[in-house]
Formats: sequence, structure tokens, C-alpha cells
Amino acid sequence: MRFFIYIIFFILIISINCANSEPPIKETTKEVTYNPRAKLTQVELALECSTIVILETEKGIIKFALFEKEAPKNTSNIIKLINEGFYDSTYFHRIVKDKTLNIIQGGDPNTKDNDPKNDGFGGVDYTVEDEFTSKLRHIRGTVSMANSGANTNGCQFFICLDAEFHLNNRYTIIGQVISNMEVSDNIEKGDKILHATIEKR
Repeated sequence: MRFFIYIIFFILIISINCANSEPPIKETTKEVTYNPRAKLTQVELALECSTIVILETEKGIIKFALFEKEAPKNTSNIIKLINEGFYDSTYFHRIVKDKTLNIIQGGDPNTKDNDPKNDGFGGVDYTVEDEFTSKLRHIRGTVSMANSGANTNGCQFFICLDAEFHLNNRYTIIGQVISNMEVSDNIEKGDKILHATIEKR
């Protein structure tokens, strides 16, 4: 009987030693940088922006926020042009409302003259490179730079009247309408931008 007790005791000691011989599980933690803007929707991002563009049009006022963090070069260019009075007295020269595209486009200095044939072909004497980010998409109210190809942004812009996801990574998004979207909906070809200003908040 003692013999069996010794054997059981011996087996228990071996089992405990084997259990203790296993290497401890090492806990690894990945350092994560918290970005409070990462989970915000595009409209919520716009509402946090500090620079607002105010377009006084013949149909009313359109306000859109500038995504300066996401498109610093293009938004800086827009601010410069607005402060120079570049957009004053230009008009919306292109209105597309069909199954494939719903936008209003403006910002062409050629619309200031009396020759409608050159509307849409005007610009500035420089170009600004594209700035794409996965954070932003062409949803209703998105404001983007119009171009004639990659990295040819200048002064013309368009506002999406509907979601236009096929335009993503083709046109640089600079802003989002945050007020009076119905004014954009009612814009027609030839409606004038009376005055454009920048508001800080």
C-alpha cells in the first residue's frame, strides 16, 4: 500500500514540475495612436473645420467648409483666390443633371466676359497637384476641384448634387457644403457668384 502511495506522490511531483517548466505567455500590446477625427463622418469632419467659404449667389448663399488638413495645397490656393476677389462676378457655366452625373460647376474667369464660347476653358497660369485621401468621398454636397487631367487643378470647382463615387481619386475634394444645400440644387447655368468670402471660426 505504501508503495502505491509513493508512486502516486512521485507522479504528482513530476506533473507539477512539468507544468512549471512551460514558458510563461508573453502579453504583447500594440501601441495605437488615437485619432478622434478618424471615426467622424465626412459631414462631421466638415463641421469641425475652421475655415468656411461663403458664396453669395443670385439664388442665395452657399456655405462650405474647407478640408485644409486633407487637401492643404488646394485649399490654400482657393483661399488665396477668394481673398483676391477672383470668383466675384463669375457664374456657374456647367450644370449636369442626369443619370450619370449631378453637379454644378463654376470658377472660370472667362465667364466674366461677353463670349459664352470660351466658358469652361479659363483658368490660372499655374497648376496644383492632386491630393487624394481615403477619408473623403464624393457624397452629396462635396466640393471638388475641376481639372483637365491629373495634377492640373487651378480655379474651377464643382459641387456634387448627389453621391458620385466614381469621381473618387480622380478629382481632389476640398470641401463639404454645410449650409443651404438647397441653393446649390436650384443653381442654373448662368447664375452668378456675386461675392465669395472666407470666414474663420
